[in-house]
Amino acid sequence: MFIAKKIILFYLILFASTSCNEDQKDSVERDRINKYIKGNNELARVLDHYKEPRDSLKLRAAYFLIDNMRFHQYSDISIYDSAFSLIKDISNSESVTKKALLCAIVDSVNRSSGSITVIGIKSDLNEITATLLIENIEYAFLAWQEPWAKKLQFQEFCEYLLPYKVPHDKPFSLRKRLYERYMGLDNFHGQHSSLKNVCKSVHKDINTWFVMEMNSNSSFPYGVTGDNLFKAKIGFTCRDGANAVIYSMRSIGIAVVNDFVPNWANRSMGHEWTAVVYPDNKFIPFTFDPDAYPGMYKVAGLDSMFKNKCPKVYRRTFAVQKSSLPFQIKRDEEIPLFFNDVFFKDVTNDYVSVSNIEIVCNELSWSNQHHLYLCVFDNQNWQAVAWGNRKYNKILFKNVGRDVVYLPAWYIEGRYVPAADPFLLTKDGIIHSYTVTSKVRSANLLRKYPIDESNTIKVGERYELRYWNK
Repeated sequence: MFIAKKIILFYLILFASTSCNEDQKDSVERDRINKYIKGNNELARVLDHYKEPRDSLKLRAAYFLIDNMRFHQYSDISIYDSAFSLIKDISNSESVTKKALLCAIVDSVNRSSGSITVIGIKSDLNEITATLLIENIEYAFLAWQEPWAKKLQFQEFCEYLLPYKVPHDKPFSLRKRLYERYMGLDNFHGQHSSLKNVCKSVHKDINTWFVMEMNSNSSFPYGVTGDNLFKAKIGFTCRDGANAVIYSMRSIGIAVVNDFVPNWANRSMGHEWTAVVYPDNKFIPFTFDPDAYPGMYKVAGLDSMFKNKCPKVYRRTFAVQKSSLPFQIKRDEEIPLFFNDVFFKDVTNDYVSVSNIEIVCNELSWSNQHHLYLCVFDNQNWQAVAWGNRKYNKILFKNVGRDVVYLPAWYIEGRYVPAADPFLLTKDGIIHSYTVTSKVRSANLLRKYPIDESNTIKVGERYELRYWNK
């Protein structure tokens, strides 16, 4: 009995100690946040709104948003609002008319993009209103009570449900309207109460009002804001489609993320899609296809999407990623625009077989460079998809996709400079280097890439052969 009492007392003390430590940590964090938002009346209103003890969890959520908000920015380009306003009243049933007008608008915007006045880069911290943030928090907590969302832990809720926007988008108020839309759908509860069925129901609805115009010539030069996506009900890229899904599903309590390949290894461009967060932090991916739903693709492979070779997969986040490249720069070192972003993390090993590889660079003429990049070849250029820290003449790259040819390169004055010979990382994780020699070899070319039947080389046709010259 005495021993039992001692054990109980031990756990009570341990719990009290842990609780005190957490409270002290929260207190320090809040003091830090309060200092850098001093004088911001809108954010002060939000914190005052949730200071009552009964709202302690909502107060923690508000601090989470505000703490990460200071890194969130967006480009304010006023021409977009007027352009999308011209097409917002055209019904999707008149898709031919809508697309024709869109092409004309897009062509006009693209031709004048060099002279478009960018109002500037605006900070969410300075622009967001208390009304928008409070409404977002209230409806996020309301959605968290739905049967398919209840199992989410608080940290999962904060990252996958709570955010008021996706990275680099302009803050806008939409959550309430979307929540009421989906709650008003017939038979939304009942047979739809499982996470999979709710996803299918919302996804099916999105495809009744949102149109994807994937014409390569129809893309705005600076991206489409979420507000304009829902205003005009049309998008141009796979990221637009992913954002439409994310805003819609999060509004109703479906935790969803945006994953992407920055550039395929055997063709130009990359791809973006969404993945639903299941219990135990399991992510089930799906695409924007009208009949798609979570689980219809194999998690390891995404057969219908990963026909191309995959070097890297990243996940966009609302929370700042302290392991991202901008936080690793210790000196005035230039980094590629793609990696100058603190809102994505590496999830390659969730999708494909990977290896950790070490590159030895004997050429150290660029001694002021502290980071090396792995590039893949698109139709015309080498594109960086991964970075590694340099330690003396060695650079370690983690979670690198296999069966891909890479070129190690420095980033110097806005261009990639080869740092070593290109190499193939085989399916078995073995590195096979390609050394340039003066030896001439003959080869029979049977096709051009990407790998599909349309690219078979035909007798009598003329082709241009590109090669890498160190």
